[in-house]
Amino acid sequence: MYTYKFFKTDKTVKVFYNASAWDKTENEELKSFFKFICNNKAESSFTKSLLQKVRETIKNEEFIARYMAVNLHDYDIMEAGRKEGLTEGAREAKIQTAKNMLVEKIPIETIVKCTGLSIEEVKNLG
Repeated sequence: MYTYKFFKTDKTVKVFYNASAWDKTENEELKSFFKFICNNKAESSFTKSLLQKVRETIKNEEFIARYMAVNLHDYDIMEAGRKEGLTEGAREAKIQTAKNMLVEKIPIETIVKCTGLSIEEVKNLG
């Protein structure tokens, strides 16, 4: 079993184990854990418990991924609606401006230039 220790300047110690050398480990709990890491076979009560937690986490991650996908879809719909609303609002503002200009007897050609509406649209407002 190979163990590497690194002493950091922040007073922490980082320890690295060569898990593939699990069969050379004397401590039975560590041996079981390293064997589990290498072979993905839970044999001790600890590794069985660990495997159960991993499975629960995976299920939870799948749920979170589905939940996020639904939220992203809802967000996309909301964003499309917002853009549509802004476009519609801008058009309504142009129409209202054109109506106000018609009341002021401003020539249709000028209204078309200022609002971007077509001549037909402006004529239909009057």
